[in-house]
Amino acid sequence: MPLTLENNRSYYSLRTHHSQERFVAPMSWSFADALFPEVIDGEPVVPRLYGVEADGEPVAFVMIAEVTPAHPEPYLWRFLVDRRHQHRGVGRRALDLLCDQLRAQGCTTLVTSWEPGPGTPAPFYRRYGFLETGEIVDGETVARLQLRGSNPSGD
Repeated sequence: MPLTLENNRSYYSLRTHHSQERFVAPMSWSFADALFPEVIDGEPVVPRLYGVEADGEPVAFVMIAEVTPAHPEPYLWRFLVDRRHQHRGVGRRALDLLCDQLRAQGCTTLVTSWEPGPGTPAPFYRRYGFLETGEIVDGETVARLQLRGSNPSGD
C-alpha cells in the first residue's frame, strides 16, 4: 500500500536485524532521501514509498525510483523487512506484489543494487531472479530482474 500522510508514522519504527544495518538504510534516511531525492543524469529521481502489512501490522517498507523520461527503468531503491518479521516469506511476497504492480504499469525490468560483503542481501536477490549486470555504481553491484511473464516465485 502506498505510504500516505495518514499511515507513514506506523512504518517509521521498522528496523532491520542488527547484522543487516550495514546494508539497509534506516527508515529516517529513507524518508529524508524521498524528501530530497538524488539527481541522476541531470534529473531528480521520483520516489514512491510503499508499506507492507501482515496480520494488520507494518512489516516491511519498499521505496522505488519511478520510471521517468530521464530514468527509463524502475529502481528498487530501499527494501526493509522488519527484524521481527524476517524468515516468514514477507520479503518475497513484497517483491511479488511490487513486480505485479510494475508489470501492470507496463514495466519489463526492475533494477536494484547491493553492497558486497558478509551478510549482503545478494543471495536473496539472486534467488528471486535478479542477474548482475557487471556494473558497479558507488561500490554497489547492480542487478536487473526481467519482469516478463509470471512472477519468479511461482505464486
